[in-house]
Amino acid sequence: MNTGPLAFLDTNTLHFVDSYLRYSSTERLNPASDHDKRALEMSLTRVEDQALRRSIRSGMKTIDWLLLRDLRVVYSPVSELELISGRVRGSALLNAAREGIPDRMWTRVSDADVQRRVAAEELRAIGGRVVELSSQLDTLGISALRASERASEVWELARSLAELIYLSPNDGIIYAGALSAQAEYLITSDEYLRKTVNGIRSSDRTRFREVRRRLRNVADDVFLEAATEVILPAAVAPARLGDTSST
Repeated sequence: MNTGPLAFLDTNTLHFVDSYLRYSSTERLNPASDHDKRALEMSLTRVEDQALRRSIRSGMKTIDWLLLRDLRVVYSPVSELELISGRVRGSALLNAAREGIPDRMWTRVSDADVQRRVAAEELRAIGGRVVELSSQLDTLGISALRASERASEVWELARSLAELIYLSPNDGIIYAGALSAQAEYLITSDEYLRKTVNGIRSSDRTRFREVRRRLRNVADDVFLEAATEVILPAAVAPARLGDTSST
């Protein structure tokens, strides 16, 4: 089991990784085997849905990048909730399509409609698949766990971030979770989040320097540690890299 640095996965990255692992399982191939990975890459030409093919390939690149660096991974419970919620809604829409609902109704699928169209056993199955992700990564040799941060710590950091620089609520929680976990990397395919996180970490621009200074002071208060010891993670998008040795 790896003991390397810590990488924090955002929700989209978690989705990509899950898509890849589920596809590997369906193809009965081992994603940690170089031979099987070549077979998996070849088999992707048979996947007609371009979005699904991109997700699977992004997951493959992410797993390769993590294994190459012997990284441990952690992710937020918020990401698990986002995945479950998104997939439940997607299942409801598929069920609605089978019913042949009129086109004009697609934009009016309410939460109550979602609840009516997804059975209890399907809810449990979707939730179970998300929970299994950590054990699937462990099997590959990637130590994975849900973030064990104190909720008050993450919320305080996220609220303070909102006063320093704009991030969406979920992205603010993700970044705060990475800070709380003291991760060296934040893995994300979100360009704005990636540029913002890297700007806070190392940009010489006056705005980012000021955010960095104030964020270190906030983190110092929240963590009760010296500000110079707070790790500001590097944001990386292995899913978009042609060369997985790059950052």
